[in-house]
Amino acid sequence: MLIPITFAVMFLLRNGMTKKIGFLLLLSCSLILFGRGYQYIFWDTPIRALMWHQDWMEPLVNMFGVEWTDYASSHSVDKSLNLFSRFCGWVFMLSSIAIWWHHRFSKVVSLLLKLCFGLLLFIFLLDFKDNWFRIGYFVEHSIQLFAPLIFLIFKRDELSFKTTYFIQVVTALTFIGHGLFAIAYYAMPGEFIDMIYYTLKMEETAAKELLYWVGILDIVFGMVLFVPVAGLNCISYVSLPIIVYLILWGFLTAMARIYTGLAMSITTATIHEELYKFLYRIPHALYPLIILLVIIAVRERKPKHI
Repeated sequence: MLIPITFAVMFLLRNGMTKKIGFLLLLSCSLILFGRGYQYIFWDTPIRALMWHQDWMEPLVNMFGVEWTDYASSHSVDKSLNLFSRFCGWVFMLSSIAIWWHHRFSKVVSLLLKLCFGLLLFIFLLDFKDNWFRIGYFVEHSIQLFAPLIFLIFKRDELSFKTTYFIQVVTALTFIGHGLFAIAYYAMPGEFIDMIYYTLKMEETAAKELLYWVGILDIVFGMVLFVPVAGLNCISYVSLPIIVYLILWGFLTAMARIYTGLAMSITTATIHEELYKFLYRIPHALYPLIILLVIIAVRERKPKHI
């Protein structure tokens, strides 16, 4: 873990702003795809939310002369659904590695990232459906969903207004989505309370109170990010502390996945079950960091296309 972190720090210190931002976008995309790939190699996608939805699928199944009970209990159907999850996992895993050679294999990487976006969109829509079409369940994945597309757009346009504003919007939506859970607009996940308990040693009532106010900050600060970066630069005395907060909170919530799991039990099984969650959440800190670098770039007037 220390080697890639050291490499990343050295790269950021030695290169210009555009290269730093490009590297962080590449790293974010790779971590998301690797984490999600690991998840779906060992665990299922929410594909069953669609394929086992009787009201939707029974008419189609009956068209082929198959009874719903036979379909729903079929071993071959279950095996096919498992294979779909493994397929998604290996596509994401392969793409997370291939993206580092995007200069050499540009067309192949571009096709892989577009495929990854399509699969992620399908998976997150299934999760959205499985959670009663509550919008928070979809928008909280905005950074993870759009990271492959944003990297491709950056490769083409670099630091254009479209690229930087796209980054701001998906970051805003991610934090607003998280905030909706923290204020208990939707049922507050038990893992939120567990993270507060094991990291800060707070009881349930106090943990819920803290999460409520953090959720308010996530929503309000997320809304600030809808202001284009030039505007954020003009109100830097307001925007910079907000973005620093988002960086720190994004990093701490990612780290809490590992810390909470290890606090419960330090085993290889725990690492197996928690590390991938850390990997695909680290970009929740990297994207605010990218916005901070863009604001600095605007102030220094170095990029040509902002």
